[in-house]
Amino acid sequence: MIPDILDEPYVRATSLIGVEEFACELGISLRNVLREVKIADAALDDPTMLISMVSFNRLLVRLSQLSGDPDIGLKLVLNAKRAMDDIGPLALILKMGDTTGECVKNALRYLKYHTNAIKVEVVKDTEKGIGEFRYMPLFPLTDVRQLTENAIGVACVAMRFLLSDDGSKPHMVAFQHSKPADDSLHNEFFECEVIFNHPTNSLYFDLKWLELETIGADHQIANVVYSFLQSEIDKVEAKLTTTASISSAISQLLPSGHVGIDLIAHAMNVSPKTIQRRLKNEGTSYSEILHGVRKETATRLLTETGIPVSNVAGLCGYSSPAAFNLAFKGWHNCTPQEFRTRQKNKPIKADNPIS
Repeated sequence: MIPDILDEPYVRATSLIGVEEFACELGISLRNVLREVKIADAALDDPTMLISMVSFNRLLVRLSQLSGDPDIGLKLVLNAKRAMDDIGPLALILKMGDTTGECVKNALRYLKYHTNAIKVEVVKDTEKGIGEFRYMPLFPLTDVRQLTENAIGVACVAMRFLLSDDGSKPHMVAFQHSKPADDSLHNEFFECEVIFNHPTNSLYFDLKWLELETIGADHQIANVVYSFLQSEIDKVEAKLTTTASISSAISQLLPSGHVGIDLIAHAMNVSPKTIQRRLKNEGTSYSEILHGVRKETATRLLTETGIPVSNVAGLCGYSSPAAFNLAFKGWHNCTPQEFRTRQKNKPIKADNPIS
């Protein structure tokens, strides 16, 4: 089901498959928590429904808080079948290619069917023979450890599924957030070196994986599936608000420092005046959106990663740490470093809708 207007990043409700049973095992009423984070109960019965990625992220955080388990995001993908269910039709097209590389390319091409909140890039280091699946949020979200570990976990299971679970292991897995007190589950799950406080959220693998031949796809069936997925993506994008589209574009361009409205307008094939008019009709402006994306991005990076403050300034599109510090004080009435220290010492809320 597609809402009349999409004003937040979305993810398919397939991401909720198996979560209710998991929550029940923990003694938690998932439906109570869904209402708390503003996800409709109907999402549990309709896996094709679009839900807010912001709300889904809050759901994972809340489940972690209520259960006292800091590894909830990863534990939700311990069951391989559940993990593949989480990406719906994308699991189907993971087998539609003559090589594993072609299968991956097809899946990433239609990733927007599942969510518009993340981008996955394949970065190749041919000299070392290492490839990298780089996971990048396209919208500013805060407190994303559970979401990130869940996504990288699904990616790992998807790779094992693609390789027919032949025992191949990732070369390394990296996360932007700080190392947890106990990372034994991470090492057990990924079966490789896991590092933290890394500049990116990534899964590293042997480039030869992409060259492996598969059983091949029935191209007639594949074309039908691709056509369906593209039509669904087109329907969703037609419902996106200008605000959501601009937020996504700014998030992608922010690290480059080139986020002027003229560049965004050129990328969207409209005039700057058209963008300004549409945003005015939605009760906002380009500068307000840019301000909000920078604030949320900075908040997320300082809360969930150990990236140095000077680097956070650059990732938020500021020309210097001094300019970033000035802007940050206006947002939070403290310096970025003071904010990071406060977040580390922040207690978890105790309210608990456990049945």
